[in-house]
Parts: sequence; C-alpha cells; structure tokens
Amino acid sequence: MRFRFRLLIWLFAIYSIACLAAGIFLAHVTLHPYRRPLPSDAENEMRHVAAGLEAQLESVQITAFDSALLRAWYVHARHGNGDSVILLHGLGDNRLGTVGYAQLLFHHGYSVLMPDARAHGVSGGIYATYGLLERDDISRWFQWLETNQRPHCIFGLGESMGSKLSGVSAQSSLSPRFLASEKLGTTAWVSNSTLARGLVARSCARWLK
Repeated sequence: MRFRFRLLIWLFAIYSIACLAAGIFLAHVTLHPYRRPLPSDAENEMRHVAAGLEAQLESVQITAFDSALLRAWYVHARHGNGDSVILLHGLGDNRLGTVGYAQLLFHHGYSVLMPDARAHGVSGGIYATYGLLERDDISRWFQWLETNQRPHCIFGLGESMGSKLSGVSAQSSLSPRFLASEKLGTTAWVSNSTLARGLVARSCARWLK
C-alpha cells in the first residue's frame, strides 16, 4: 500500500513538473516568436520595385510608448490617388510578407506603409503581446501618416496576426477606427471619420477590385 502511495506521489510530481515545463516553453515561444530577419539587400530591391511602378520608398521609424523603435517602409505613389494603406504582416514574418499586397495597391494608385510589428523584423520590442501593446503602435503609425503624409483617407490590410491586430485597433478607444470588412482572416479598416462614415462601402469596393 505504501509503495502504491509513493508511486502515485512520484507520478503526480513528474506530471506537475512536465506541465510546468511545457507551460514555460509555450509562454516563451508565444511571447518571443521567431524573428524573421530582413535581408541586407531587401531595401534596395524594394526601391527598384517601387521605381518601376513610379513610386518612391522611404525608410521611416517611430518610437513606441515603451521607447521601442518601430521601423517601416513608406512607399509613396508619385501619381497616386491620395490615399494610403497600412499593411500588417503575420506572426513570425516581417514587412516582406506584405510585398505582394503592396504591388497590387501600387497599381491602383495607393501609397503604402509597411511596418515590422514589435518583436518582428528589425523593429524593437522584447515581447509580442498580440494587441495589448500593438494597438497603440498602430495608432502611432496612423498619427505618423496623418502628420507627415496627410492622405485623403487611410486604409489598413492585415494578414493572419495582422488581421487580428487591425481588428483590435479598430475597436480600441485609444485608436478609434471604422471596421470596413473582414474575410478569410484578412481585415480592412478605414480612418478619417468624415470620409469613412459616408464612403466605407464604396471605398473598400473600389480598393478591393
């Protein structure tokens, strides 16, 4: 009887230790996702792509509330429609994951902002918090666009994790946005209250054509 009791105690202890170790590992992997590096020649290649589409690339950065440096490319369409789109990449990716969307948008006259999320690419930040801190980061990117580029309207397109972050930003009291559409894990949101309230449906239809 004592042997069985001791065996149960040992099994329970081993199980508890295994669960604790698994929890610590999962928490570490979740908060510290794989950081896909940005190749050294990526910016030059993107400049070449932008130049071929009559657009100009600018490397930009902002400072988050926790002093993390967030970096991005802003690609300005020289003969664009006056609107801008923020492209948000997926988990474990970087801004290069949105290049295909950017090229599509260039063809339709949009300027695009392609940021690396915190703890991704070459942006700073120790932890990925899946919206807790990122919603303020996105709000600051909106403020940067409104202050430095003054677009007629700001749209957003998020893929995978970026889709969730855009939804959080759209609903955040810190960064009020207007949710335009959501389909297959991809979210589009729109800013500029006067334009957004009247033209959300028409603008998104025009954009997604």
